Amino acid sequence: MRNYLVALSVVFLAALAGCAGLDFGSQPAPPPRTVQQVEADTWKRSSNPAAARANLEATAQKGQYIGDVAYPEPEGNIMLMADSIVVGLEGRGTDRYDAKMKPYLVKLLVKNYDSLQVASEIINSKDACPVRVVAHMPPFVRKDEKFDVTVESLDPNVNIEGGTLVDTPLVRYIQMPADMTHLGFRTQGGFVSEGTQGYARGDVTLNAGYRSGAPLKGEVPYVGYVPAGGISSTTWGHRLFLKKSDAATSVLIDAALKGRFQGPPDATGPKTLVTSPTSDFIAVGMPNAYHDYWKRYLDVVMRVPLRAPSRQERDMDVDRQIAALNSADPHQRYEAECAIEAYGRVTGSALLEALRTLGPQGKQSALRVLAFVDEPRAVDPLIEESRRAQGRFRAESPYLLSLLSGDRGPHRKPEIERINARLIEMLDDTDAEARFRALEALERNQVATDRVKEYYSEMRTFNLSLVESGAEPAIVVRSLDGVRHVAVFGAGQRLRCPFRGSCGPVTLNVTADGVEILHKRHEAKTPTVLKTHDLTDIIVRLDRMYVSVNDIVGLLDQLDKRGGLEAKMYWVE
Repeated sequence: MRNYLVALSVVFLAALAGCAGLDFGSQPAPPPRTVQQVEADTWKRSSNPAAARANLEATAQKGQYIGDVAYPEPEGNIMLMADSIVVGLEGRGTDRYDAKMKPYLVKLLVKNYDSLQVASEIINSKDACPVRVVAHMPPFVRKDEKFDVTVESLDPNVNIEGGTLVDTPLVRYIQMPADMTHLGFRTQGGFVSEGTQGYARGDVTLNAGYRSGAPLKGEVPYVGYVPAGGISSTTWGHRLFLKKSDAATSVLIDAALKGRFQGPPDATGPKTLVTSPTSDFIAVGMPNAYHDYWKRYLDVVMRVPLRAPSRQERDMDVDRQIAALNSADPHQRYEAECAIEAYGRVTGSALLEALRTLGPQGKQSALRVLAFVDEPRAVDPLIEESRRAQGRFRAESPYLLSLLSGDRGPHRKPEIERINARLIEMLDDTDAEARFRALEALERNQVATDRVKEYYSEMRTFNLSLVESGAEPAIVVRSLDGVRHVAVFGAGQRLRCPFRGSCGPVTLNVTADGVEILHKRHEAKTPTVLKTHDLTDIIVRLDRMYVSVNDIVGLLDQLDKRGGLEAKMYWVE
């Protein structure tokens, strides 16, 4: 027995020694699955969509909504940037260039002027200056969409006003989280580059004009901007970063978004939502309905169910959110709107039923959701509320009505006719902003009416729309590139209250009898005096003097704020 125990101990110790020699930690962990592998695995179950979805939900990260596992890219996280050169400075430039930058600028000038001799003459003269061109981009920029660019002289002693930025390719730079920097990008200052994504060119002005709804004060001679000087060469999505990298979660988000926003084809073509998932983030497009409401779209996306609830669970949540629409807190009402909207048109019947019991604010919130989910049964209730409501909702109702005009199938023709008739009726609305929104909605719906007369400037940089309504007439000024819009109501009134002020390259002297307009770059000339009973003449004259639409907006706003107009001005991006 004793010999048996000894033998057994020897065998045990030998086995233990053998096991000790194994390095379990050296076994390579299986690599994480790629998006392509997850999608291929899902397609294998395509004959059984429920099984494919269940497999995705089982392997993805835990979370009920998209916002539980992802977060949207921060605003201002994308910019376009390039080094370039401003020409035409008439001796105010510089002949000093960085040795590393000079060959690039010569190449850029040759590309613009198709002549090495001209490029050399510009570089060796003092008629040009190297600059840095920058544009911080909002989310969801579309192909051929124009935007303002900032131009900063690389020589702070050079005043670049009045110069011209040559045609410049712009590189898209994106701020990436430190653990998500991909191979193939080149890094610069914390940003990664994706190559040429836009172009910029145009005349430089020092006046900041109007940017994002607010005037920018002060003029720095070596910092200028080119209004509508940039153009995007592609359509951009917006990225939802995963809180933890995982291909299955990315594919599940992709499926959830397409299930919510991508509907079946109709008379106007397929309703598509372009998405591009990776293991770290998913790039998403935006439906046309949210073009003016991209922040709302992202808030709705964050509430889209990642794991589809049962019908009973969904109905209970919708009922709970509808009750919150009656809240006195506007933020709580907005959160409830987004939560309901995330479910899509399936909430239409519940919302229409709730219109009977909701209070005034709750009813307007419900109608807003019905418009964004394109519920055709909401047309008549929305038209009725647009007649009754006041304030913000009355001004917003033309846009909401235009959303319900999106489906142009023959079965929707009677509803669209009622919508357009109401929009034409709103050109006489007592609310000035509602009239302006009605005009925009009619343009989106491509409705021609003799109530709106169009006038185009000779320089073709903007157009004027004169709305001849029974209420106060309105002049709407729009840049032809769509960057700036301004509506002046009561524009038939005379200017009054004399004052002196300046904006951009123009100095104004306004009296009860006329407006003296003097361009800063031609101070020796006699001021142009215009009678003030017709703003159209003033605006057209400013355009002939090469005043940008941004500056025109600023000038009119000065007149308004100083009491120079018996009018109310609205403007939108």
